[in-house]
Amino acid sequence: MAKEEQLFISVQIDEHIGKALAVSLKRHGYDVVTTVEAGLLGASDSEQLAHAAATKRAILTFNILSFLLIKLFFSFPKKRKVWLENFLDAF
Repeated sequence: MAKEEQLFISVQIDEHIGKALAVSLKRHGYDVVTTVEAGLLGASDSEQLAHAAATKRAILTFNILSFLLIKLFFSFPKKRKVWLENFLDAF
């Protein structure tokens, strides 16, 4: 696909999603990087998110719960300590 027709987002594919998807998307001209290509194999979800944000990429993942918790944690800075304590008490 031509540069002007390129998908409006760039994607970072998490390590548990099959490599075949990344290969196929790249073959069709999409801007995709895998966790391995980014040097983030085994990195925490927070590190993955920081890298995606720094490189202006969306994350494609099956690990929705972890990223939702990170989002909630950083969305409410004034309640962060109480929220984290309550979350940890649940386990």
